[in-house]
Amino acid sequence: MGTTNWVKVIGFLVALAAWLIWTSRRTWLLKEAKRNEEQAPPSENQLRWDLRHIREDISVLVFVNSLLVWFIAFAIIFVWR
Repeated sequence: MGTTNWVKVIGFLVALAAWLIWTSRRTWLLKEAKRNEEQAPPSENQLRWDLRHIREDISVLVFVNSLLVWFIAFAIIFVWR
């Protein structure tokens, strides 16, 4: 394993550790949950509107994840040696 590969491995591990720390803190999520507990419940129309947007968001996430899967499959098949 050459020097360049070691630099890539170390860089990847540092980036992975930083991402894990960043995502595990979730202070914004705790603040949002506390704020939501203090609010009055939404109306039925608002709930329908929110569910519609949740469905749209999920469909976009599914599309993006499928593109990522195809990108990884391409990289494994054509790039990985």
